[in-house]
Amino acid sequence: MSQKSNITSIAIPESSDNHQVVDLTNLQYDIAALAEYEGMLTKLQKQRIRYNLQCEYEQGIQELSWLVERINTLSAQLETEMFKFKQIAVKTNKAYWAIQQPPNFSNKENLKLNYRIPHSIWQIHSSVIPIVSQRDGVFFLTTKTVDLFLQSQEINPEKLAKESQKRRQSLESWLLKMHEL
Repeated sequence: MSQKSNITSIAIPESSDNHQVVDLTNLQYDIAALAEYEGMLTKLQKQRIRYNLQCEYEQGIQELSWLVERINTLSAQLETEMFKFKQIAVKTNKAYWAIQQPPNFSNKENLKLNYRIPHSIWQIHSSVIPIVSQRDGVFFLTTKTVDLFLQSQEINPEKLAKESQKRRQSLESWLLKMHEL
């Protein structure tokens, strides 16, 4: 009703009745009030839209953070399994080669000239795993190269598995807390 001073009464020339002038003035005030309420409603709608977007953003960040932990945990587990695969493949390959050797392999005279050394039963073409990192509010989904030829004392698959399991348990407990909220 702050616009009351801006509204002037309009008198109808044929009628000098004050009642009609008052009704017209009240109608003008009501129109001005409706315009003011419309502006307030538009402002509130914009605020609600912004609030909903903010909530959607925060929920998305939480979900992405959970997925980062999940992907990285699975990647660590996959890395552990890759090392286990390599260990078993090396052991199995030695057995395969022993089976494929000719009976008198130690005697060079009995070795046939056309005998070929057996192929390996395993090969590595690519040894990368997905990994996600976050810096300055930006998520990076990339890969990490797994060097399967590290010395056995440098890498301990059991230790990697335990660390991976520990990360997974902490992630699951965090998720339970988030669902309780």
